[in-house]
Amino acid sequence: MDGKREDIILDNIRSRRSVRDFQDRMIPDDVVNKIIEAGRFAPSALNRQPWQFIVIQDRKTIRELSGIIFLRIKSLYPFFPLLGFFKKSLRDEKFLSAMKKTVESDPEAVFYKAPLVVAVANDTRFDDTRMDCSFAAQNMMLAASSYGIGSCFIGRGKVIPKRLLQKRFGLPAYYDFNVWVVFGYPRDAQRTAPPRREDTVRKI
Repeated sequence: MDGKREDIILDNIRSRRSVRDFQDRMIPDDVVNKIIEAGRFAPSALNRQPWQFIVIQDRKTIRELSGIIFLRIKSLYPFFPLLGFFKKSLRDEKFLSAMKKTVESDPEAVFYKAPLVVAVANDTRFDDTRMDCSFAAQNMMLAASSYGIGSCFIGRGKVIPKRLLQKRFGLPAYYDFNVWVVFGYPRDAQRTAPPRREDTVRKI
């Protein structure tokens, strides 16, 4: 690989940021297809490709799913202090701050009113398929960035009952929905990446 191409790839990785404020502008279908194609070519254990890409562009469906997440988090939020005794993540200040912002915002804010939402459903008949789907999500986010499209991984999507989603999207009962990503054109110029920690690499 020549040096110029390597620089382009690394620059794209370094410049990608999570975006949570989007223009009211649809992403062209040909670009959407290229983003999904990047996900399909992600690595997976034993090349099982254990995913289904649910591509959601219908505004009504996006609002409905965002509203379901909002109501479930709002109903659970008062119990977080008690549940924190059993789950470490519920004691994390950054996590609790994010959940507080969610319940204090409007129902559409979960997906940040993005024009494109992609759920990567994982086949639970095999081990570690959530990790494979996360690889696919990263590929899609990097591909989107190269087209000037922002993205954000939405961890809260997993609170939607999977049976509801299986029925809605016509998938068998062995599919789960833990990986969600929103895409859209950023409303403002993307911020530069914050400095990387210097203590995360150990060479042996």
